[in-house]
Amino acid sequence: MKQLKLFFTIFLSVFFLVITSLPRKKFSNKVYAACPGNSSCSSDGCGVESLQYTGTFDDGSSTLTCTYDPDYCQSPDAATTVPCPDSADCPAACEPCGCTPDPTDPYDTCSCPDCDANDPDAGCNLPGAWDGVCFEGGVNDGCIDDQHCITSNDGGACFINNVDVYCSAGCAAGPTPTSGPGPTSPPGVTPTPTPGPRTFQGNFYEDADATTTGIGGTDNLCTGLTTAPIVPAIYMPGSEVSATRTGGESQSVLADTAYYSITTNTSNSDYTVALQLPFPPPDPDNAWQCACNADPGDPYRCLYTNQTPSDFAVANFFLKQANIADAAWFQTLGGSSWAANNIESLIPTSTCTPPSCSPALISSDPAGNSDSAGFPLTESGSVSTSISGDNYIHEATDRTTAVQAQATGVSVPTENYDYFFDKVGDQAETLATAAKPIVGTELGIYQHTGNLVIDENNPWNLTNTERIIVFVDGDITIDDTVAGENRITTVATGGNAYLMFISSGDITVTADVGYSNIATDPTTADISNLEGVFIADGTLTIAGTDSTTDRKFIGAGTFVGWSGIALGRNFDDGASPTLNDDEATETFIFRPDFLVNTPKAIKSAQMTWREVEPSF
Repeated sequence: MKQLKLFFTIFLSVFFLVITSLPRKKFSNKVYAACPGNSSCSSDGCGVESLQYTGTFDDGSSTLTCTYDPDYCQSPDAATTVPCPDSADCPAACEPCGCTPDPTDPYDTCSCPDCDANDPDAGCNLPGAWDGVCFEGGVNDGCIDDQHCITSNDGGACFINNVDVYCSAGCAAGPTPTSGPGPTSPPGVTPTPTPGPRTFQGNFYEDADATTTGIGGTDNLCTGLTTAPIVPAIYMPGSEVSATRTGGESQSVLADTAYYSITTNTSNSDYTVALQLPFPPPDPDNAWQCACNADPGDPYRCLYTNQTPSDFAVANFFLKQANIADAAWFQTLGGSSWAANNIESLIPTSTCTPPSCSPALISSDPAGNSDSAGFPLTESGSVSTSISGDNYIHEATDRTTAVQAQATGVSVPTENYDYFFDKVGDQAETLATAAKPIVGTELGIYQHTGNLVIDENNPWNLTNTERIIVFVDGDITIDDTVAGENRITTVATGGNAYLMFISSGDITVTADVGYSNIATDPTTADISNLEGVFIADGTLTIAGTDSTTDRKFIGAGTFVGWSGIALGRNFDDGASPTLNDDEATETFIFRPDFLVNTPKAIKSAQMTWREVEPSF
């Protein structure tokens, strides 16, 4: 199975994913009546209430998790399976069983066969019950206020959990509408959302094949199997769920159980609901990552955008496990890399050895100039170059100072399509086709409306005096249709040459761009598949192909993805993972001449003002 590497919101990071599964357990018939719990809404409750629930397995306890599922709960079967909707009608636990508790089991008050927690006729006040009982397989088909109950093993002893649920028994009916015209919103104006507390809630499940609903994208929820619930506190302690609004509210809770609930201050429709898994992962060999809707800049952050809370808005998260042994990895030659979140490229130092392979995240430039290897910079993440925690940012011989140095808390201005178009867009000529325009020594500025495909039939080869900026109001695809190891864009050195593509959407380099010989030396002159400055408002992707030894990609210049960078190359064809041990799948080469040759019209001064103590 081909795995995906991600390159965080402008620069580089790598991930290698292998799916595994954990054994799941079924209920036992033993009843642990000594585990008390209150699982009913109060008679006058209206809104979110915190309730307790319990349950047990033969070898541990269970967690009863209730989800809001009106479609399920309104089905005819679900409406009839709770045996005792009135707790006053419930028989006492294990009566009239008449059995003797096991004296060696402090939690066993009655373990005889007549007392079966999975029996549909069992008493409603049994532990683990939600105005009923949890049946074989972990599902209580009964529903109270549209709560659908699922029980999962949490691996502990007699356990009581608190869970927030929405209770409606005491909710007063709204006012009766009166006749006559009422206030209306002006045309084109969205009515103000109803203020007041609302809720997001959901569960955590393992399903590597989970997918987004609808047309996909993080605005759409994921759907998948719900047969394997996960307790993050056991496998990925420190995981956190948050609900935030840009420039406004931020709520968060620790993901301690298989269920979460967040109460918001408003019912606005612009919430981002995110699950942040720990990074670096506690167990790198079996790291939990998002199976669906991963943040393009962070596979350890599962993301739903533009969500609306309600009495119980359901947003389940689906996860998978990754094995990062023999992982594909990327490398830069010269210069620095920046990411909004994490940078991860696991360097195979035991097999990647000089002089044929440089065991470093950032190595010297192709000319071998001392101190040309830059630094990894992150805004809010961390840098990981090994499973052990050792740093392999540089080779010791590549720098005379600051070897293995990195910087965090580094922010950069967002210089995207609109930023540059505001500067020079009024000078842009129309680019009607994908062919490179003929320019002299003057700066040529062009705009293409719609998607643009550049391939070996329309290569952009610039002399050392040509300067071109291209705005593409759409996506850019860069292809080598015959997989002929062609150089699709080149920029000659020795002059003031400059080439820049800026996309308002995504930039994708197809899997056919690159070299079939994975040992191709990126320090060789005139070897890069792409040269130039490539900026995408969306995601910049270096695509790969499943079950195939991908081509080695070599790019020279600047590569920016404001929504993330996805590095999809992998030399493992499904049978030969060790091919990743000697060569980087993607190599990015710093071109300092592009900084020098950047046209003055798009340059800007970056200044930081601060007060200093007078020297007099």
